[in-house]
Amino acid sequence: MHDRTYQAVATVHDPLTDKGMNEEPVHDRVNLDRIKALKLAKLWSEQGYWSSIYNQLTAECVECYAPKRG
Repeated sequence: MHDRTYQAVATVHDPLTDKGMNEEPVHDRVNLDRIKALKLAKLWSEQGYWSSIYNQLTAECVECYAPKRG
């Protein structure tokens, strides 16, 4: 069984800056395994959102994707 300790988040702002940080995430899913979290983050990036994956145990951001444009 896969470890379900990952959170996938999609936002309309760059999570690496403070701009727009008070806005609610567009998508936020918790208790995912790493593979499912990666798939969701990539999908949301393709849909034009900033997306990040966090380890829920350590609060570490393990992946971050910029929106795909074009």
